[in-house]
Amino acid sequence: MVPVLLAAVLVAGCVSLRTTGSGKANNLVVHGLLAYVSLGEAGFGVVDPEARKTIRVVPPPPGSGSADDLAGAEDLLFVLDAREPGFLSVFSLADPRTPGPDLASGRRAGRALHGVSAAAGRLVVSGGTSR
Repeated sequence: MVPVLLAAVLVAGCVSLRTTGSGKANNLVVHGLLAYVSLGEAGFGVVDPEARKTIRVVPPPPGSGSADDLAGAEDLLFVLDAREPGFLSVFSLADPRTPGPDLASGRRAGRALHGVSAAAGRLVVSGGTSR
């Protein structure tokens, strides 16, 4: 089975909420042969879809309390904490099995962020509402 399809099977039954419950799979990014899955307060998982196993779980970086949305572009993984006040972290995927360290992070005070997308050298973060 194609790795992308296997990765989708791993997150079957995921929830689509404003924020992700701790350890609940919500969003998925496929980079090469690996998948990265948001796990809420637990952080994000690095998954080998072909082997059907989690390689590691990376906790949220300091200042962030959750991984609710993910986006990947080139060798970067963007991790969004959708809880107020909102927090975006950037991890290197130079070593895809061991993401990190947190290259840059930022907080938008007082506003929750809702989603992140990255492609063609651009990063879009949605949200910024009071809820």
